[in-house]
Order: sequence, then structure tokens, then C-alpha cells
Amino acid sequence: TAWINVTLSSDSQMILTKYDATTGSELREWLFYIAASETLILQMYDEDTGAVRGQQSLDPLTVGWHFVACTYSGVGGTNAQDGVTLYVDNAEVASADISSLTYVSMVNTNTNVLIGALVSAGPAGVAKHWQDKINNIAIFSKELSADEIASLISTGSINSYEIVTPYLTADLPALKFEQSADVMFITHPSYEPRKLSRLGDASWTIEEADLRTGPFRDQNDDTAKTITASATTGSVTLTAAGHSPFVAGTTAGHLPSGSVNTSKSLTGALFKLVQAVSGTDQSIGETLDSTTVNAVTSTLTVPKSVTWDWTTNGTWGTSGPSTLVLERSYDSGTTYETVATVTSLANNNIVTSGTENVDDALYRTRVLDGTGTGNASIQFSIRDTSHIGIVEITAVASPQSATATVLTTLASTDPTHRFSEGSFSNRRGWPIDVAIASEERLTF
Repeated sequence: TAWINVTLSSDSQMILTKYDATTGSELREWLFYIAASETLILQMYDEDTGAVRGQQSLDPLTVGWHFVACTYSGVGGTNAQDGVTLYVDNAEVASADISSLTYVSMVNTNTNVLIGALVSAGPAGVAKHWQDKINNIAIFSKELSADEIASLISTGSINSYEIVTPYLTADLPALKFEQSADVMFITHPSYEPRKLSRLGDASWTIEEADLRTGPFRDQNDDTAKTITASATTGSVTLTAAGHSPFVAGTTAGHLPSGSVNTSKSLTGALFKLVQAVSGTDQSIGETLDSTTVNAVTSTLTVPKSVTWDWTTNGTWGTSGPSTLVLERSYDSGTTYETVATVTSLANNNIVTSGTENVDDALYRTRVLDGTGTGNASIQFSIRDTSHIGIVEITAVASPQSATATVLTTLASTDPTHRFSEGSFSNRRGWPIDVAIASEERLTF
């Protein structure tokens, strides 16, 4: 069996042979090949008599990839050709007998098995090469049945599948790969890492790996250098003052050199902007009537990685009890999930804290069960008043102006000198290697 990529040729093309036609020392046993007419042939020789038996497909193979196979039952004699069956793309194909002289059986010679060629008589040497790609050659120790032939490949793999990538032929030696199940990560120093995903036999995607959280270069500490964003979400304009951090140029990258400036574009780079959270955005203190089911406080944004504190006070839930829940939302308040719960029968309150580890989230307190009476005083606050926002550069207009997409909500549109440029970009270069640790941690 073999996978072959058929291309037109004016000569026969060998797939697999055990055949040496060197004049005076012939060791001819069998040939599996396509003729100049692109028909598939298995040809067997009786070296003792010079006789030939075999089968030749009636229809030619079309240009492109095919899975081909031939089987032989081992029957000898003048009807040996009847023991040969040809298959193309999992299906037995109609064929014509090949027969000449008086055939007894093949002679077991010591000549080599060749892939994609045979040893010719003249001019002497290896000849009749396969003209294109050939893959997955296999020889079995028994005659396979039609079902066994079909089981060698899945129905969907008859046709090859191709997907467009950004890589040039010259880039291939520098590509690095790491695979986990049906996902493969690909790196090259001149390209943003890609993720190749197999969704099905004929459904694949390749996309940018989308590094959203870093890593970053050292944070700026010069207060005279600032960056201002035009908005806190969506597509924003970044304006620099006191410095020129944005570089326009070609989109090709290079190996990271640490600090050497180049003319390569800064597109693709992340920027981390650290800003102070305003006083009104650091805490909320409100009162809820514990008898009113679904009564809620105002919301407070808790940035990712920031610790929060939740405190209830007062005599509430009297003759109840009543239940309050702390909830959070990751979709701007459309849906909420419960973070903590407290139930009071007049004298139960709670002081608890936690850290938001998933993403920026809206937090609120809600009355879940209003059986009791009385007002509950709610205090909810965040400890870290420094908010971290992340943006990705999409275009550079000038050394002091760039367009970016907000990946992590910014705290404000105020200037900040606490910014860090991402380690990877078309300017700095991209990761040159990738690995997946045993605990499924992806590392560039």
C-alpha cells in the first residue's frame, strides 16, 4: 500500500519494486507502478522462464493524492494473474490481465526492494523514478481483504487537506512545534505564535495564539514620560508625551535583542498601563432592606488579581431569617454568579475577603430571601488602588500616537507614567521556541 501524489509523466513511475534488470545478472521479481497512461499495475516475473503475470487498471488515476494498494493470493501457474487485486482510494478497481509466456511462480531473489524506482538494464542504473510525493509505504505478510484495506484509512482521508499559513519556504528551518491533543502551537522569531487546531478530518483552523497577559519589559519610572488612552474599553488611541515609544516600519520581526531599536513595526505589542483607581471606585457603602427580595447595591468593579473585602452590619433578618449573597458578573451585568452567602436571624453578620483571579468583574450584594425584617449595612471595598490595564497595538500613526485594542479594561483616561511595553512584537521579535510542561502549562 502507499499514498501517492500523481503527476503526469511521459514515462512509467515506480511506486515499489523488487526488480533488477542489469544485463547478464537479472533479478526480476515484481513491480508496483503506474504506466505513462497513469494506469495502476502490479507485474510479477518468473525469472526462470521470463514469463510475466499481473493486472493493470482499466481507468487512469487522476492527478493528485491517492491511496493505492495491491494484493496477491500467492497462487502460481498460468492463472497467477487471477490472484492479483488492485485498489484505488479504498475501492477495488476493474483491471485487465497481464500475461506472457509460461509462468510458474516468482523466484525469490536477493535483490533490494526500492521505493520510487527500479534498477534498469539500459542505461544501467536506477531509473523510472516517482515524479512527485510518495508516503506511507507498507508491505504486509499476508493477503489483505477488502475490509482490511478499507480499515487502513478513514473515509474522510481519501483527499488531502491543505490550509494557508503565513510561513515562507525559507522560514521552515526555524519553525518549532508543540502539540497537545488536537492543538499544535507553532513559533518562529519573525511571526506571532500560531495555534493550529484540528476540529475534524476536513476542518482545521490556524490563528494567532493571542498572547493577552504578557510578558512585559521593565516598567517605566520616569515621571516625565506618560501614555494616555482615549477611552477605557474598545479601540483606543494612545498618546505619548515626553517620549516616542511607538515605532512604525515593516511587519517582519527578528530575534529579540533586548534593547536595540530597529525599524520594525511595533504592531502586535502589548502595553500594560498601571493607573490609580479613583476614590469612588474603591468601595461602596449602602443599606439594603432585608425584606425586599432582589434588592441590590450598586456595583463595584474588581480588577483581575485584586483582593476585595465584604462586610455586613446591622440587625437584620429579624423574625426571618433573611439571606444576602455577594455576586459577580463577567459580562457587564447581564448574568451573575454567587461568590459568598450570609443568612441572618437578627444577629448574624459576616466579614470575608477574596481575590478576583479570573477577569475584571462587577460585584454587588443582593437580597436572596427576604423572610426577615430590618436593614443590613453593606460595605464592599478593594484593597489595591492600582489598576492594571492591557492594550494591544494594532497600528502606529506616529512615534507618539498609536491605535490599540483594550484587552483588560483601563482604569481611566488619565495619563500614566507607569507603563510597560510587551516583550514580543514585530519590533522586538516573537518567541523562538515553545514547550508544554507535564502539568499542561504552555511556555514560550
